[in-house]
Amino acid sequence: MFDLALTSFTTTAGDDGAIALADGLNAAFQPVDEAGSTVVATSQAILGKKVISALQRSQIWSLVITLLAATLILMLAFYFEVRRPFLGVITMIPVALVVLWVFGTMAARGISFNVVTAMIANLAIGIGVPYTIHITLRYLEDRQRFDSRDDAVRETVRHTGGALAGSALTTAAGFGVLMTSSLKPFQQFGEVTFWAILFALLSSILVLPSLLVLWDKWHSRKGDTLVDAEAYHRAFDESEFNEGT
Repeated sequence: MFDLALTSFTTTAGDDGAIALADGLNAAFQPVDEAGSTVVATSQAILGKKVISALQRSQIWSLVITLLAATLILMLAFYFEVRRPFLGVITMIPVALVVLWVFGTMAARGISFNVVTAMIANLAIGIGVPYTIHITLRYLEDRQRFDSRDDAVRETVRHTGGALAGSALTTAAGFGVLMTSSLKPFQQFGEVTFWAILFALLSSILVLPSLLVLWDKWHSRKGDTLVDAEAYHRAFDESEFNEGT
């Protein structure tokens, strides 16, 4: 009579079929469990798949919490700065798109979701939010300088977009060096981070300006001023505004 026994055998399930194999074995062991014994199917592949599944579940909740928290903070910031809290939502929409694009690229490139790549989505949010804030604030400033929203958005993309492009491309190049690593997880991390930075740049200079113009038009149709003048001058230094910086 044994208190504990280990039975080892080889299967062809591989990593992809690890969870299905475990479920099948546990179902087959059900009569043994009902007899008072405990049987558990386990292997390195099964444990690895369970860890990845747990990471995926926690990553989803982490993403939701991070996006909601960032949106709330931006809404409060824009309310106190220019009395336009909805700008926080508009500023976060391109960031949410970046996260979706990153996951889509990972799927298209066959990059697995693992301990290293699990942090990419939150990193994408951290990269994208500063870019979008720069564009939004610059548009508000340029909108005070130009009567035409088209002129304002062109100046915003030309001025701030160029600076962001330089910053993004140099940062992407730095992370892109990881793609030359001999370790596959670091190669994947470098590649996904490269795409995350590139997507953050494109979303900031292509998607966000369009959203800001639509937001501007909506307020114009309502007959509202774009921002409260007093709040605007508190948010932006008037001397810099007069110098056109």
